[in-house]
Amino acid sequence: MDTTALVIFIIAAFSFGAVLIMKRDTIAPPMRRFLALAAIVMIVSAFIMLVYAFLTMGS
Repeated sequence: MDTTALVIFIIAAFSFGAVLIMKRDTIAPPMRRFLALAAIVMIVSAFIMLVYAFLTMGS
């Protein structure tokens, strides 16, 4: 597994979630729901990939 791409994706996913939380008042409500769902999917997948990388680190 390419760890560089994984690290970049993890940073991007958590940054995207942080920006959405900080700017939630300035985003239109219909767009806010779509962006929040996209952020949740990205953060959950980043967490799953991180756990997988830790589990397969020794092999």
